[in-house]
Amino acid sequence: MARWPYSTKAWAQTRAAQLSDEPLCRMCKQIGTLTSAEVVDHIVPVNEAPERAFDPDNLQSLCKRCHDRYKQAQERGGGLPGSSLTGAPLDPRHHWHEG
Repeated sequence: MARWPYSTKAWAQTRAAQLSDEPLCRMCKQIGTLTSAEVVDHIVPVNEAPERAFDPDNLQSLCKRCHDRYKQAQERGGGLPGSSLTGAPLDPRHHWHEG
């Protein structure tokens, strides 16, 4: 699949709406830190679910550090390290989240 066309008007509008709805980094909030979000991330990557590219339920706001370091590492097959303030693993694929 070709690279996602981030330069389209439709994506610019979707991105702006997402950052307006969720202005803080979702991953940072899970560990008790408030950081401004700069990146709109597809929870399920576009290459796996192109039909969900504009689905608001498939979008999350992240800071650049969380996106570039943690989310991309997770997509490359590594788990997402750490736990939330409640002690739950941050990685949604962790077996504790099953069932």
